[in-house]
Amino acid sequence: MIAARYPHGMTEAVQNVLDQALKLSVKERAALAAGLLASLDGEPEPQDEVDAAWTAELRKRLDRVRAGEPGIPWETVQEEIEARLKERRGG
Repeated sequence: MIAARYPHGMTEAVQNVLDQALKLSVKERAALAAGLLASLDGEPEPQDEVDAAWTAELRKRLDRVRAGEPGIPWETVQEEIEARLKERRGG
């Protein structure tokens, strides 16, 4: 049983599905994993709502630039990203 390497309280049914999934090619497993992960997010937002939200955000940012508001310096953004990554890695 391949799934024995992954003992995370799985039911027998889940272990059987995993055994079958692990027999797939890497590309097929990646597609399956993507589909499973997407299923956890619930129903996707309608594309027109997503587009409207992004348009509103971009207009807001453009208005700030046109008004001369300072943005966040790249160095600050980079430091924040690095700190978050370090935190996730347990460092």
